[in-house]
Amino acid sequence: MNDVIFRIERYSQKILAELDCMSNYQDVCKDILIIVHNQLFYLKKCVESIRRNTKNYQIYIWNNNSDQETKSWIESQKDIICSHHDQNIGFIKPNNELMKISKNPYAILLNSDTEVLPNWDKAMIGQIQQYGYAQVGYLGGKINESGKGTIFNFGKDVDYICGWCFCIPRFIYEKYGLFDEEYLQFAYCEDSDFSLRLTESKEVIYSLHLGLVTHHENKTIKEVMKTTDCEASFIHNHEVIKKRWSHRFLKS
Repeated sequence: MNDVIFRIERYSQKILAELDCMSNYQDVCKDILIIVHNQLFYLKKCVESIRRNTKNYQIYIWNNNSDQETKSWIESQKDIICSHHDQNIGFIKPNNELMKISKNPYAILLNSDTEVLPNWDKAMIGQIQQYGYAQVGYLGGKINESGKGTIFNFGKDVDYICGWCFCIPRFIYEKYGLFDEEYLQFAYCEDSDFSLRLTESKEVIYSLHLGLVTHHENKTIKEVMKTTDCEASFIHNHEVIKKRWSHRFLKS
């Protein structure tokens, strides 16, 4: 609640402009891609919030070797297209695979530990429809000299859009792909790299000032860390992004 009040007070004019843009949204079917490893409590809340607050969509879930209770629940949901893997292969490749099989004009990547509010999808797609942005999401960031995300920011003054919720048009995926699999599987930096590839090609990305998605942060990665050492992914991926994009964020 404090975050919502802060945004309204500081960004009132930006928020009003985004609401106006949202009101001009033209309805279109969208794919919602969710990667899952256990945490059924949060997954249920996520899916129920989508059903309650979204129209004209298809949910795709990739189950990364979750326990039987989670797997059974996913399989029982008749409105969800599900893929199962017998190992936990992380975040990067599963999203790439779901993008290959999904087909609607817009794709939304959404973490399983989120809850969405009314018009959450319209706010993102409305911006893309009106301004031609290549990527729109609910939190952006700036990258420091070591290649790490530091300051969170909104609007167009961002280096990347956080991967827990963003939307792209299908044609952007067809032109640029999604996540580079040189980054190791358990996330870190793949979202930054994707945004940097877009802006390097003169595409524009946008981080909404509106707060229409709640992120219950790090629930899935905490579950993964019970059985997996993610430190190697963290170190490796930051070395890759620092080497690849040093010309963008290192001071001259």
